[in-house]
Amino acid sequence: MTIADTTWRMFVPSVGGTLLGVWLDGKLETTPWLLFTGIILGLMLAGLMVRLQLKKIW
Repeated sequence: MTIADTTWRMFVPSVGGTLLGVWLDGKLETTPWLLFTGIILGLMLAGLMVRLQLKKIW
């Protein structure tokens, strides 16, 4: 396990969820609800991915 391995597991879902929420808000005119949903789901997914990574090590 490297730092970069953990970093992408935290960065990609959280930023991806945020950007997806912003894009969907623009398309569906639901500002800011899908942004908040994207942030929350992205952070939850990032936490799950890091947790699974740590579980493999221990």
